[in-house]
Amino acid sequence: MMANRATVTVCGLQLYERSADTYTNTALVDVTGPTAQIALSLIGFSIIRSAGRTGQLPDLLATIPSADSKIFLATDGLNGYFYPTPSGLVPYDGYASGNRQYLADTVALPGQGGTLDADKYYPGMSVWDSSLGKPKWWTGSGWWQPVAAPITPADTSFVQAAEGEYQQQPNFTNALNTADPDFKPNTRLNGSGGESTDVRTYTMWTSNYIGCKSGDVIRVRCPDGTFESGGGSIWPIAVQYNGMKTSTGAVTYKATSGTSYDAVFDSDGKGFSITINDLSVAFIRIVGNGDAAGAIITKNQEIAYKQVWVGTPMQFGDEVKQNMANVFVQAPNDTLYTIAVDNSGNLSAKAFTQ
Repeated sequence: MMANRATVTVCGLQLYERSADTYTNTALVDVTGPTAQIALSLIGFSIIRSAGRTGQLPDLLATIPSADSKIFLATDGLNGYFYPTPSGLVPYDGYASGNRQYLADTVALPGQGGTLDADKYYPGMSVWDSSLGKPKWWTGSGWWQPVAAPITPADTSFVQAAEGEYQQQPNFTNALNTADPDFKPNTRLNGSGGESTDVRTYTMWTSNYIGCKSGDVIRVRCPDGTFESGGGSIWPIAVQYNGMKTSTGAVTYKATSGTSYDAVFDSDGKGFSITINDLSVAFIRIVGNGDAAGAIITKNQEIAYKQVWVGTPMQFGDEVKQNMANVFVQAPNDTLYTIAVDNSGNLSAKAFTQ
């Protein structure tokens, strides 16, 4: 029983069609009177057919409520439609002859010529009468016309859509500076940490001095080259220096030497990492392979990327006025803050409380 202004939503309702008089003079819902205004939603309403075709289902409403009521039906093959009768709104109230014959002896999919199995139910599909060329919805005296309750879309004109796109951008700082005077194209390092322009036919470069200390992890990626062959496989790929920019003797090669300054290589051979273990180290230089334009060197940062919105953000129109007391920002430690203002117009941050 639903009273005036009552709201009820039922999900997953399932009925079994009966051939006996089980549902005679019965209804799923009743209201307190014809003036009652209700909001009723039946979602996932499902009917299970019995073996016979003279079955029976209960009415939806025992009493017709106010015309202002909102009734939404999401049933097998019927979404949002309802059929008004003197006894109530009846969704698929049976399959008997003369009462919307949903299953017929001869039905076919439109334009396909195949017949549907009359012992099965087809959710969401209007059964087609090929001889009439119309859906098989028959009231006994005329074709039933489904109707839907009108829905007024919400006004969203006060929202100004964002314009732009998401782009993939680095989530790290590239320590390789090709504009630094110490960056040297077509140059490699020797075993003493000195520079050499003898690169043969290889494309190589030597980085700027990158500040570092014991415990730092240096990561390198050279997408345009590989350390599996060429100059990177026979000459130093990294040299560590002290504060005077003199080699500490920690010279890293592709080949593993069993020292604390050995590199750990990426599976594709295009990158590696080195952990600084010498307390006297203040700088490191990397020898790269291939074009330096796409090369990356990081200190204590994974070489990873993030999605960044590039463009104008979504914003409200000028007609929207927002109380800043309800707006907050979240600090990296998850603390929430809002903006406060004193009588002189000075702004400050204060903790946001919900």
